[in-house]
Amino acid sequence: MDFPYENYEFFRSLGIEEQIFPIYADANALPFAEGFFDAVISVDAYHYFGAEAGFFSEKILPLLKPDGFAALIFPGWKAPLPTPVPQELLLSWTEEDLTTFQPIQWWKKLFEQEEHTRLLSIAELSCVDEAWADWLATDNPYAIGDRPSMEHSAGKYMNFIFLTACHK
Repeated sequence: MDFPYENYEFFRSLGIEEQIFPIYADANALPFAEGFFDAVISVDAYHYFGAEAGFFSEKILPLLKPDGFAALIFPGWKAPLPTPVPQELLLSWTEEDLTTFQPIQWWKKLFEQEEHTRLLSIAELSCVDEAWADWLATDNPYAIGDRPSMEHSAGKYMNFIFLTACHK
């Protein structure tokens, strides 16, 4: 996996390699000093590691400068997932895989309960169909694995959530 290098090359092509530092690290043990970042940005990852109460206030918030903020974008459900799990979702994912997705109300409640955290905004993105189409068009093995469910209308359950938060 060479994501940091690929991201660095992209940032370098934009002339911002001195301002953005891509890393590949365990979110539970990030190698940075307290107050190191002006901003923490996570795209399509936070739902894997940040869905536990206290994670944001214990692991991410301390890394932000007092006036810093976090911007998170991740997939979620348009509404609570029905039970039993719709079969079209199980064409690509296990029930356990699907537990990382939650509806916007669930995320809002989680962040409102985070200590020392102010939820600045939370919204569903209107570009969900375009984002999924772009993803599914890649040759990434995970995208290829997602195709069976999405080709059977699983997208009707999904959205993308955009959230910003900072110190209280």
